[in-house]
Amino acid sequence: MPLSTDAQDETVRFSDLMKTARLIADAAKKRGWKVDQYYPGSSHLLLAIEPGKAIEIYSATPPQTSYIAAHRADDKYATHQRFASHGLPVPETYFVTEGAEIDAAAETFLAHKRAFVIKPFDAGHGNGVTVAVTTMNQARDAAQFARQFSDSIIVQEYIAHPIDVRVLCIGYTYQAALIRHPARIKGDGKHTIRELVERENQQENRGQAYRSTLGRIDIALAERYLGAELAAIAPDGVDIQVVGTANVGTGGETEDVTDDIPDWLRLLAESAAKVAELPVCGVDILLSDRPKGGTAAALQPKIIEINKCPALFIHEQPTIGNPQDVVSRYLDYLEVSLQNAVA
Repeated sequence: MPLSTDAQDETVRFSDLMKTARLIADAAKKRGWKVDQYYPGSSHLLLAIEPGKAIEIYSATPPQTSYIAAHRADDKYATHQRFASHGLPVPETYFVTEGAEIDAAAETFLAHKRAFVIKPFDAGHGNGVTVAVTTMNQARDAAQFARQFSDSIIVQEYIAHPIDVRVLCIGYTYQAALIRHPARIKGDGKHTIRELVERENQQENRGQAYRSTLGRIDIALAERYLGAELAAIAPDGVDIQVVGTANVGTGGETEDVTDDIPDWLRLLAESAAKVAELPVCGVDILLSDRPKGGTAAALQPKIIEINKCPALFIHEQPTIGNPQDVVSRYLDYLEVSLQNAVA
């Protein structure tokens, strides 16, 4: 049964939630909803809108998300195949398990002098991902790294687009968008990149990933990405990318571009949500340039992933740009869905 506690204990319990779940719990309580958990820290939240009207969610995943759709979203290759079969733009992708299969997939790209990405087929938050692989030795090292998170591996075309956009859909409808910037530091001509990463990690807004506004930059991932360059003096005033992926969980930053997304890109994200059967999701799309005013032909979009439990806090608290009140819209969606179900 859910816990029943006094107000002081409730404050302690909900403060231990991941950031998105905490924002949802706080906003629901402000609406007068009763919020409970099965145990402290659990992101399974029970929201009682009024007597006889209750709903259970898992962080930002609503009960309208089916088990099949959620499981498929975790399977990167199944998601790729489904998107491809519906004509959505996706990178060339291979699913491999054995070393010989990995080598063969890598050779497919290397034979045409194309870089590629190696990542676990069912891990999230940028874990185990190596980008811009260009040699067989790198491929084998990347495969070993990916296998720390999954026995099966995805070998995927590297899309050298500089703009990584996360599009949020709620109720299969476009709500917000941001550009995800990989973790970076600004050089001062005096300190090494490692020293500047360590200094950046001391900033007040950085902490445990998905519990703080910004996650700490993973120094091990910085070492993997930069190698010996981590010990170099960073040139004064120069922004230096220190991690290969743009995930918030690896120390990346966010820039709100909600008002800059053209209609065709909104429709593309909504189509991906519907094809994936995920009413609430984050669609990750690579673009060749910033989205404002761009056509599909010019921006050459590629959908690289879809997230069944999107971090809402990154839209509420972007590093750059305007906050978007997506938690309130998420609760609106839950309330309307519940009312329709009761009716």
